[in-house]
Amino acid sequence: MKRRLEVSELIFKILAYTLLTAFAICCLYPFVYAISSAISGRDVVDNNEIILLPKDIQFAAFAEIFKNNAFWISYANTLFLTFYGTVFSLFVAILGG
Repeated sequence: MKRRLEVSELIFKILAYTLLTAFAICCLYPFVYAISSAISGRDVVDNNEIILLPKDIQFAAFAEIFKNNAFWISYANTLFLTFYGTVFSLFVAILGG
């Protein structure tokens, strides 16, 4: 049988969920803003017209990045360092264990 919540428990739950929701929004907003800025037009981004959702959606920036050879070299470098850094860390951890 479900017991009835006391007033103090109810206030605590409301406060806890409110604070957790605010914290989650604060954590997620930068990612949403970065994605919105990435797919919005340059003029919209330069004029700071983006708050949450993208405006004047364009993918020209992505096309320009993917054409650039330096991007792919940097991406390959990232994969190389990630893979061999992980292998090295596992090797050291195994020897230490």
